[in-house]
Amino acid sequence: MKKETANKILGQSRLGYDTIAKEFSQTRNYQWEEFGIADDFVKENDKVLDIGCGNGRFVTALKNKKIEYFGTDSSPKLVGIAQEKYPDKKFIEADALSQPFGNDFFDIVFSFAVLHHIPSKGYRNKFVLEAGRVLKKDGYFIFSVWNLWQKKYIYKILLSI
Repeated sequence: MKKETANKILGQSRLGYDTIAKEFSQTRNYQWEEFGIADDFVKENDKVLDIGCGNGRFVTALKNKKIEYFGTDSSPKLVGIAQEKYPDKKFIEADALSQPFGNDFFDIVFSFAVLHHIPSKGYRNKFVLEAGRVLKKDGYFIFSVWNLWQKKYIYKILLSI
């Protein structure tokens, strides 16, 4: 994919989430099953980054942990919603491909349902490398992507083939 095309898609995605931020946030007020992974990996006093934090709902999966939490998202409106909901946490508007933190800053980095929104192999590689850059040497990068091969999506996939 051409870089200009990928950049256009990234811009459209950011604008799209900003446009639907309030409605999108209302559909994201529950915990996803995969959020439970935090229990197995997050330790007391960890610095945790949530790339693509949206409305900040992952914070509730960490509520019983004494940690330093940072959430980043490219949508300023979603960042605003997250900050309103969780004023004691740090939320920052930032591109997933360029995080505003120093090298080796976090003990653990999470990213739920973001990678599949990153257009082009080059930008997906950059996303993973950027998460690795801000991660401490023995840290964990945990991410999820949509499973589009579920029965409820198969019809849509077949239509697009």
